[in-house]
Amino acid sequence: ECRKDLSRKIFSLEENGQTALGPALLLSVFLAARVPGSRVIICTDGLANKGVGSLDGLKTDEAFASAQVFYKDLGDIAMENGVTVSLVTIRGTECRVLELGQVADRTGGTVNIVDPHTVATEFGNILANPIIAT
Repeated sequence: ECRKDLSRKIFSLEENGQTALGPALLLSVFLAARVPGSRVIICTDGLANKGVGSLDGLKTDEAFASAQVFYKDLGDIAMENGVTVSLVTIRGTECRVLELGQVADRTGGTVNIVDPHTVATEFGNILANPIIAT
């Protein structure tokens, strides 16, 4: 039943332009940290371009390094609190998988680049995977 509800919600999502992925991920990790063993699944069709962790328009090495440190540190916080983070992004979109993926790598999560028509299946696969370690 939960998987059906999740699938319905995913298919009802609509693009609105801005992607406050950094703030959303930060809040999700802190909420999930209340229950060790929790999972956070990031699903994005675009670049984090609003708020902390923005990866858009990084014009200096310092700005780029700051964004990398944000996602590295967030991955460390998630790992220390027993939270697994996985990333699902849509094939053909630009979300800077290298930066976002390090959160998944640090926490034992997965990174999936999927066809838009298989998003629900991919979510099911992620939820079915057992957590081996946190």
